Amino acid sequence: MEISSLAKKLQIKPGQTVLVINGPVGYTDLLKPLPAGAVLVTDKASPCDVVHLFATDSRDLHRYAGPAVAALKTDGTLWVSFPKGSSGIKTDLSRDAGWEVLADAGWEAVRLVAVDDTWSAVRFRQGVGRDTIDLLEQQFGGAKATLRPIYDRVAATMKTLGDDIEVGIRTTYVAFSRRQQFAVCKAKMRPLQLELGLRLVDRPATARLESVPRNFGASSATHVVVLRQPEDVDDAVRGWLRAAYDQA
Repeated sequence: MEISSLAKKLQIKPGQTVLVINGPVGYTDLLKPLPAGAVLVTDKASPCDVVHLFATDSRDLHRYAGPAVAALKTDGTLWVSFPKGSSGIKTDLSRDAGWEVLADAGWEAVRLVAVDDTWSAVRFRQGVGRDTIDLLEQQFGGAKATLRPIYDRVAATMKTLGDDIEVGIRTTYVAFSRRQQFAVCKAKMRPLQLELGLRLVDRPATARLESVPRNFGASSATHVVVLRQPEDVDDAVRGWLRAAYDQA
């Protein structure tokens, strides 16, 4: 049986237990059909693999965050939904604000997806914040620090594309994914430049949008753009990022 697109988006796996806290009427129907053996539970006594909390505002978040975390298995997945800006629901939560109660408890936002026209959902993972920061500082340390403003401009452009992008910060690169990876940033020392790999199917190469070299190291990328200063992230690059995002 084909599982629901929402269950896929929330990364629910076969055999997992899923608990919904403060969910809107009819929400659990959107999750069905679930993967084989996965079940929705209402009893918080047993630790769950996935907990999905709905919070209209920070007061809701403060009220339910503790029970939501307590209901999770040690390696469980925590999703928290909040109203979209276009929903018409008054809220003080957004993608970048209002999550102090979880941050103070060691939870870090790692992914944002759209649930429906009213709700977005943030996935939280425990204990990744410092490591993530360290990896980014490692990539852009020393002489490569001059490349950080270029990366920041690429990252800012990503935020304008959609609310379903997952950012994966690794030891030597940063990957951007939707349904699949569509872009990757690599800081290079010799020569000193930021290389932006893009997955653009059936797009001809140009002098600037080059075919990806064999030694680039990202199998998903078809093209690469060399960026040496923040101003290089111009309308052309933003257009290529949009096209890669749309294809992903």
